[in-house]
Amino acid sequence: SEYELYHAFARRDFPDRIVPRQLAFAVVGDLEAALRSPPAGVAFLVAHSHLRGLSAKELEDREGVINGDTKAEIVRRMVHGCPSELAGLIV
Repeated sequence: SEYELYHAFARRDFPDRIVPRQLAFAVVGDLEAALRSPPAGVAFLVAHSHLRGLSAKELEDREGVINGDTKAEIVRRMVHGCPSELAGLIV
């Protein structure tokens, strides 16, 4: 992509000014729902076509935030499917 070309140019010509960083992003099964209520702290969303149409159970281990708040992801996974009151107590 053109962004890869820009990146290669900058790395070659300005190596002392390039600062690599990992951006937090979310892998989602329902892009429209995620856009309405995006996960906190993510820079962008990724919606893979192979996730569309999967049940909530099938998405449990496939959705989540990458390079983000690990504690929040662990809690999110622990309380998935539990009453919201329980999630409120743990968070």
